Amino acid sequence: MRRFGKVILVAFDDELGLMVSNADTPSKVGGIDHSRIYHHGVRVADLDQAMVDLGSELKIEWCSAQETVQSIWTPESGMHDVPLRFTYSRRGPVHMELLEGAPGSLWDGRLEPGLHHIG
Repeated sequence: MRRFGKVILVAFDDELGLMVSNADTPSKVGGIDHSRIYHHGVRVADLDQAMVDLGSELKIEWCSAQETVQSIWTPESGMHDVPLRFTYSRRGPVHMELLEGAPGSLWDGRLEPGLHHIG
């Protein structure tokens, strides 16, 4: 992770480039302290359908779906904004996050759904 003013490099993907965040403070990098895990991020093709299917199968209640725009850098496009839809499970202690990304984005679950990150 590297800090560039208020933009922080938080991940690198060989095919898609760098993912950046506008967080005010960087998070710890290196080994994972499993006692501090807050959530598991899962890429899905269709957020609404995944909420229904996983909610029913795993007995999970979801928070309302949210929409945001993430700033990312890729070799092809440089810095640009990518839409992202997501939700979290209501109960923890470890939550599940579902992510529906734009086609071709780091969060696109159409071709490779499944576990994306642990945070």
